[in-house]
Amino acid sequence: MGNKNGKKNNSPNESDLEQEEEEEFFDDNMPKFRVKKDQKGLEHNPLISQYKKNPFLDYKKIKELGSGSFATVYLVKHNLTGAVRAMKEIKKMSNEGEEDNEEEIINEINILMKMDHPNIVKIFGFYITNDYYYLLTEYCSGGSLFDLIINNNGPFSEIIASYIMHQIFSVVNYCHKMKIIHRDLKPENILIYKNENGFAQIKVCDFGTSLMFNRGDIQKELVGSIYYIAPEVLKKKYNSKCDMWSCGVIMYILLTGVPPFGGSNNKAIFTKILGHDYDKKLLEKKCRACKELISLLLERDTKKRIKADAALKHKWFDIYKSYEIRVDVEPEVIEACIANLKKYKKSSEIQEVALAYLVHNNLQLKEVDSASKIFGLIDKKGNGKINKEELYNGLEAIYKSDRLKQDVDEIFQNLDVNNDLYLEYEEFIRAAIDKSVFLTDKSLQFAFNLFDKGGKGEITIDDLISVISGDEVSQEEMDNARNMIDNIGSEGKIRFKEFKEIMIKFIGS
Repeated sequence: MGNKNGKKNNSPNESDLEQEEEEEFFDDNMPKFRVKKDQKGLEHNPLISQYKKNPFLDYKKIKELGSGSFATVYLVKHNLTGAVRAMKEIKKMSNEGEEDNEEEIINEINILMKMDHPNIVKIFGFYITNDYYYLLTEYCSGGSLFDLIINNNGPFSEIIASYIMHQIFSVVNYCHKMKIIHRDLKPENILIYKNENGFAQIKVCDFGTSLMFNRGDIQKELVGSIYYIAPEVLKKKYNSKCDMWSCGVIMYILLTGVPPFGGSNNKAIFTKILGHDYDKKLLEKKCRACKELISLLLERDTKKRIKADAALKHKWFDIYKSYEIRVDVEPEVIEACIANLKKYKKSSEIQEVALAYLVHNNLQLKEVDSASKIFGLIDKKGNGKINKEELYNGLEAIYKSDRLKQDVDEIFQNLDVNNDLYLEYEEFIRAAIDKSVFLTDKSLQFAFNLFDKGGKGEITIDDLISVISGDEVSQEEMDNARNMIDNIGSEGKIRFKEFKEIMIKFIGS
């Protein structure tokens, strides 16, 4: 149950509000994204396909996964590749509510397009028709964390709870560094991607009410779900620390099986959130570190409430080796991934985008899973990015080489496609995996179709510009696109045979 009505209000500093310094939340060197927007406010991302047509021309409906007042989620299968996706069908509201409805959907799409983290659900594309919006995202076969809690018939052990919470804190830390507040963290919005050896890999979803914020912003809109909403949100004077309170509620539920602030109705629950203590007797058998972390999360004084980056380093996770369990990988797999990293070379933008698109749409592959764990070994801060020093230190701990410094310099130079001084998650993955898995006609045709607008069987300069640059194009971008067409194709067009040849040369080298 949540209150999601009203306009978003990014109220700037108000003199009567006590401001909290949030320097630690921000990182101005986080990955940069294209910010070109169309008339509806949709940002441009070359990896996210968007269409104004019936999505069931491309996808076959398998079954319904769930439904609500305005949205239905289906399990669908891509007609060409066979890839299984979750498709959220959102009915356009008429008249009075249409603007708010569209604003929330566009907000979710834009935020998901910014995200590049292994524990945040991926968006693959969206369709807009006269009556509906359709969002294509990862399908998480394990259901939600809420389902897992219900089916568990009782509290989880500390080791399982710590494994899940470490992933949640990693997501929140990443979001806050990206200046994004989720505002509706709850087990229903945390999906189970897979289970390995009894441990669930989670994916946070539902960013419809999430918010981009600036340092010092005080939010006033009442947003959230009843059991998980922070006391300062109820008072309508809050910042990104509200997400940490929600994390505390989730952690308490995992360990006890009940919410810390329950009640027979909304008023009773809100009263407890605002002024009552949670039942500490239910935590008597938990270790001291566990109880300490919960107390730091369910702290009403936001200045004393723990931040996500500090929560990730809490001693509770050291006790149960939560981080080590997540990133366990065989030495030979590590060597193979490092070899792939070292030989990766930049190429033309059309080849880079095509490969990035293939990787983005195939993150369920076994090869990706191994590379993801190696990324986790290196990304000890859990913020979804790696700088050169972290890459060196991470590789030094798992790989011995007399040329390690030179290798790292070369790897970083080749991989940092965005030139933002960091390696993003998918940048790392697409270089670390064995890319020969994509050397099939089906995979290459799928990548070709990204550029071939309208299914003409050829890529024109307008197609290329639309994917790589979006609607607003500079003269330099126009010239680059024209040069790519001339170098690869003939008669101002690139046909599938020519596209296939350059991709085989790029991937197979």
